[in-house]
Amino acid sequence: MLKTVYSIRISLHNFLLAILCPHLVIDLYTKEKKKKKKKKKKKKKKKKKKKKKKKSNNNNNNIIIES
Repeated sequence: MLKTVYSIRISLHNFLLAILCPHLVIDLYTKEKKKKKKKKKKKKKKKKKKKKKKKSNNNNNNIIIES
């Protein structure tokens, strides 16, 4: 019984607030919308960097020194 009376009282208060100060209600509504949008954002996955293979210096071993 008390919960229903309390909820009716709150709804009446909100109704009167909406009539008397509509700009406040609009501000609250837009703030709630912005919060919901922030929650929906997904984290971006980081791209893995490919490791470059080092070229071996086999050319130096093939040089023959003639004397």
